[in-house]
Amino acid sequence: MNELFNYTTIDIKLIKKFRTLKISFRKDCNQISLESLFELESIFAWASNRLEINSILLTSDNPYFNEGINKERLAKYDSKKLQRLTEKLQKIVHAMFHLPQTIVVDLKRGSFDLGSELAIGADIRLAHSETLVAFNHNRVGLTPSSGGLGFLHSIVGQAFARNWLLLGKEICTQQLQLSGFVTEYYTDSDNDDVVEDILFNISQSAPVQRVQSKLGLLECVRENLDETIKFERSISKAAMVSEDWKSDAFMKAKNMGVALKIAKDHSQDRSQTEKEPTH
Repeated sequence: MNELFNYTTIDIKLIKKFRTLKISFRKDCNQISLESLFELESIFAWASNRLEINSILLTSDNPYFNEGINKERLAKYDSKKLQRLTEKLQKIVHAMFHLPQTIVVDLKRGSFDLGSELAIGADIRLAHSETLVAFNHNRVGLTPSSGGLGFLHSIVGQAFARNWLLLGKEICTQQLQLSGFVTEYYTDSDNDDVVEDILFNISQSAPVQRVQSKLGLLECVRENLDETIKFERSISKAAMVSEDWKSDAFMKAKNMGVALKIAKDHSQDRSQTEKEPTH
């Protein structure tokens, strides 16, 4: 492996034999922050024109892939900063679908809230046999609006997506594999072997056909995904009216009329746009 670049929150290495770019969250940077998102955006932008790279392995030097948002830091965010963070994460997840490389995320022993949303952008997900994954955004006053509402159901289907997002509890390994969210599991003893086997198989594909296959899969759902981005941003904006991420004293349901109106207005605007004739 060769050391590449010089980032604060992530380490970058090249696994030559598989032509794989390995991106690892550092031990002291295992939570989603604006800094980590800017660095991910930077390395993905660099990789977008490197067709000689077959795959990108996104992992962590910690037991967990990513623990999500720092709750103490989150409480100090104003709505503009939180909106900036969620839109940046949404942009990164969307970019992962468009990158020419096959994206592999190693969930290790688990991920939570925004960290789990980041994993949605992967083409292939691996995990430890004792992994714990949760889309527990609602429990900390957030809405899963960086891929959770729009992209997750295209991977696992509406039933699983509804259960995971609305319950917010930790998802068992059986459900993760049954839904197709996780491709393969490993144990402490065969971790490296399983990861290398996945990277080896990707490297054996004809490069042009591999990229075409990924782009073809994207084209099948592109129209829906593009519209989803607009809708998720609207939902995210509506959810921030409550400022529930700042404390455990959540807004009462009877006081959420403003938030619901924002979402409803977006839905009406979208319907009107669809009805307008094209010239």
